[in-house]
Order: sequence, then structure tokens, then C-alpha cells
Amino acid sequence: MTDSSPISGWLQRLDAVEERLQREVDKSGGTTSPDPGTGEAWERGQLWGHIAEFVPFWSGQIVDLIDEYVGQPIGYGRSKDGAERKAGIDAGMEIAISTLWAEVRSDLSDLRHILTALPAGWQRAVGLHPAQGEQPAEAIIERTLISHLEEHATQLEAIS
Repeated sequence: MTDSSPISGWLQRLDAVEERLQREVDKSGGTTSPDPGTGEAWERGQLWGHIAEFVPFWSGQIVDLIDEYVGQPIGYGRSKDGAERKAGIDAGMEIAISTLWAEVRSDLSDLRHILTALPAGWQRAVGLHPAQGEQPAEAIIERTLISHLEEHATQLEAIS
């Protein structure tokens, strides 16, 4: 890891978001404000279901992308209306938040391991998303994992 690597900053942000999420575990009820683009609002359990689903999904996507990259962009990602994503969101209404939290904590631990074990040259990898086009690995990690977690922690805090 070099001084210019974003990894140490990501690890600090993961620690902070984990603490924020921990404070939300015992809360119940509430709905997010409607999404400005879709008008969709989620209940607290749906947010937890989504977090429990997306961390391992995107962690796996970034590992595969970096492992497979040999100079040409690697396809990755999914659409917002994908069945796996929707199933995770819906599962949050049926699974106890404490159970989802246990999954999320384990997934965050796995993500920390992934980030600290990234191979030399990982920043050269480029992904090709079906809707967003080419993106460097660093931007994919930032958007699909780090800032994504922070956004949903903020949503949970707002409905507290």
C-alpha cells in the first residue's frame, strides 16, 4: 500500500460507518424520504436487507474484476431492478434486524480483508458497467461500497 492509496481512508470510513450502523440496530419503524428520482421510499427493514445484500455482492464483483483484469475493461454490475437486489431488500422485512446486522458485520470484516489484500496494480483495473460505462476499480469501490454504505447509514439515521 502506498501513501497515495485510498485504502487507509476507506478502512477509517468503514470503521466510522460500522459504528453508525451499530447505533441503528435496536431502532424500529420508520420510512425513508422518497427518492428524488423514483419516488420510492423504503422501510427500515428494507434498508437493512439491502445493506446485507449489497456488501457481499459488490465485494465479490470488485474481487472478480481485479482478478480478471488483463488490460481490457471487465464487465461487472447489475441493474437496479435485478431480482437478487430486490430479494435482498424484501428479505429485510422478514428477517430480524439483529440477524441482518450480524451478516453486515461479517461482510464488513470480509471487505476490510479484501481491501488490505488488494494485489499490486489493482488500481489499473477497469470495469465496464452496463449502464455507467467504463470505470476504474478505485471509483467502483468508492461508489458501490464505501459511499453506498455511508448513504444508507445516513438514511437510517434520518428515520430514527
